[in-house]
Amino acid sequence: MPVNECSGCSDAAAYGFRTSAGYGFVWQTHANSSAPGPNLYSLTVGPDFEGGEPEQISQSVMSSVDVAVTPNGFVATSCLPESKPEWIQLNGDLDIAGGATLVAPNAPCKKAPSIVWTGEGYLTGFTDSRGLVGALLDEQGTMLREEILSAAVAGPVLARFSKNGDRVLVVFSEQNSSRGSYRVLDLRGIPSGDVQPVLEIDDARTTLFAIAPSGDGWLVASDTRVTNVSGVLLTEISRDGLVGQQSRRSGGYPMFLGLGPSAYNGFVLVGQTYSGGQYGADEWQVALLEGAGELPYAQSKSRDTSKTWPIGIVTDPLRDLVIEERVLDGSTPSAVVQEYGCLE
Repeated sequence: MPVNECSGCSDAAAYGFRTSAGYGFVWQTHANSSAPGPNLYSLTVGPDFEGGEPEQISQSVMSSVDVAVTPNGFVATSCLPESKPEWIQLNGDLDIAGGATLVAPNAPCKKAPSIVWTGEGYLTGFTDSRGLVGALLDEQGTMLREEILSAAVAGPVLARFSKNGDRVLVVFSEQNSSRGSYRVLDLRGIPSGDVQPVLEIDDARTTLFAIAPSGDGWLVASDTRVTNVSGVLLTEISRDGLVGQQSRRSGGYPMFLGLGPSAYNGFVLVGQTYSGGQYGADEWQVALLEGAGELPYAQSKSRDTSKTWPIGIVTDPLRDLVIEERVLDGSTPSAVVQEYGCLE
């Protein structure tokens, strides 16, 4: 990505995908309050990351963005300050294929809504007076059906969707208790079971999630606080909605930047952590996971001493690629793609 478009990327979001021609990227720069302006861009490059020019894909200032792969390209979902959630359709070259569409006209948003193509339509969620509502939309954004996923949600919350085969997992935080919860849905968004807690502990608190398909189920990474201990919780959930192996790893207050399958089996988890306390500091971590139970490799560095900082991952089944912001010898920050090799 160009240098001048990536200053401040560590405060925003970046997404990368394998395409038929090479790689595509969508990123959101940090909104500059002193000089506000559009902050959502795309870029396509060849298989060796050659060529390409950045394209501005929104006229608005985005406070939050998420990107999903679709049959004909991509959908960038966004949350504008004091506005409603929207999506922007992009073709396979990441050019704008359609104007902005309201995901739910009467629903305010806290974060960009997660959206996934199921084969039956686009499945997403929003919160209104009924609680957390799952919505199936067609390719033009027209509502096809709705389903109340949880009546215990009373305000905008972050819900994440992930498709695997003929099932979809949705994870969210129930606002009244901040309890991490989930449901398994079919491809039309109809629940196949009741709402279940991610962790069977009454005082567990969860607000952030990352999901990746695993076998015929999913691996979920969540930030979890139990009493005065916080850290990362890794949870395996089956296609039937059953919790399998879990592991809790203490260590500060995490934020997830990406979770996806590794080219070397297992999963790549990228995130950053604030250690907390009076002398707290930020750290970044790139880890190779073998499901919820094993952690064969993890690299972490303090932001104060590191010249690189991860900001996202590239979805690629053949390579472990991490998007990183890099500052060398006081130069202007630039974004690079770093490949991580076989971590044994």
